[in-house]
Amino acid sequence: MFPVHPDIVSLLIGVNDVWRKAPDDFDYAGWEARYRALIDKTLAFDPEIKFVLGTPFCANVGQTELNDYYQNLSIMTDRLAVIVRRIAADYGFTLTDYAILFDELISKDKSGDSKFWTWDGIHPTMVAHKRMADLWIRKTAKIMK
Repeated sequence: MFPVHPDIVSLLIGVNDVWRKAPDDFDYAGWEARYRALIDKTLAFDPEIKFVLGTPFCANVGQTELNDYYQNLSIMTDRLAVIVRRIAADYGFTLTDYAILFDELISKDKSGDSKFWTWDGIHPTMVAHKRMADLWIRKTAKIMK
């Protein structure tokens, strides 16, 4: 199944699943079931693999500012983030809460540049990737001992 044997698997999924969809038309239970199935299949292959789950996120910047798009995307990514937090808790996995990270970065930003952290509301800039990496390293340091 895997050509390599990783020590850690990091998952950050969700935004592409809800891209351009309506909040009431998305199958959240099915999404959660597929997410859990991916984890379960991986653990069946190697029960020693450690997981780091990242919450999906979005910001009201760039393309997401158009029409009501941010409203829908925000509702959906928030719901997916709740699911990811629950899955991490259920399995005892490490959580990198990128949704909270981006909310904090954007709310505290004094640069006046709405695209400093994400140019389109979804894809992080280089400086945001650095902050995400710092969070990932802090969280995984605990499980790599």
